[in-house]
Amino acid sequence: YRDAAAVEATLTPLGLERELRVGGRRVLERTFVPHEMPAAIVEWRAPDGAELHVSWRTDAPGPDGEAAFVFSEAPAEYTVTDARGAARRHDARLRIGPGGSIRLGILGTVGDAPLETTRRALRPDDLVYARAAAVRRLRRERLGVESPDPALNAAVAWGAVRIGPRTL
Repeated sequence: YRDAAAVEATLTPLGLERELRVGGRRVLERTFVPHEMPAAIVEWRAPDGAELHVSWRTDAPGPDGEAAFVFSEAPAEYTVTDARGAARRHDARLRIGPGGSIRLGILGTVGDAPLETTRRALRPDDLVYARAAAVRRLRRERLGVESPDPALNAAVAWGAVRIGPRTL
């Protein structure tokens, strides 16, 4: 991110959450890996709206693996340029309306896995909603603790997630 400052990072049952300040605005970034596919989901939420410039580098796909990037909505701009060696630079400018969010699904395959079939099945929004529903269900159906000690509460919540069904 350009001009972004991390304010806080927390590991929760929903994923790694970072609070960022981007251009003076608050942005919540959440990252998680779904169990049901070889992917990672990154979600950005902006209570007051924000414009993000996100950049990353990838190696050019080789014979043993491929990668795909799927946004929940089209970025304002998206470019891919060749960098040094076999690397490529990806740049995306994202506009998030007040109270809105944008999700990026990062999908990889190795060997004979059918990237295109998996890419068509990748629905970042659906995976985010399914994970949140699974965490809510675990909290309803499993052991929980509410105490004055936030560390104890977090430890018990993590324990429930770790012994819960593999749907997270």
